[in-house]
Amino acid sequence: ELEGMGYHVSINGRQMNIGRIDEYARLNAVETWTVKSSTRGMMGMMRGMHGSSGIFHNFHAHGIHFQILERNGSPVPANERGWKDTVFLLENETVKLITRFQYRGIFMYHCHILEHEDTGMMGQFKVE
Repeated sequence: ELEGMGYHVSINGRQMNIGRIDEYARLNAVETWTVKSSTRGMMGMMRGMHGSSGIFHNFHAHGIHFQILERNGSPVPANERGWKDTVFLLENETVKLITRFQYRGIFMYHCHILEHEDTGMMGQFKVE
């Protein structure tokens, strides 16, 4: 869950800690991830894109490519069906992603808005 704005951002309620691994995956495993952009706890919101009245985020993952299976429980349009490493979410949107972990190592995932990334909206996953 991507949450917040400005200096008050988090993923799953936590800010980046370089000494912590947030998720673990097995090499060559296929997993589905659910990613949500939440406004929970937000008071004042800025006017967003596409008529949104608030928050939006871009979820980006290093070391993997994924496909978007669903957006808000519905199949995605043709332009969202290809391989991606970043997905855009409006406030309170949910996407379901599928990926295969092909490389060992420690990788990051984060909001791809620079201000959010720089203020801790990042996590790490380890593929073993």
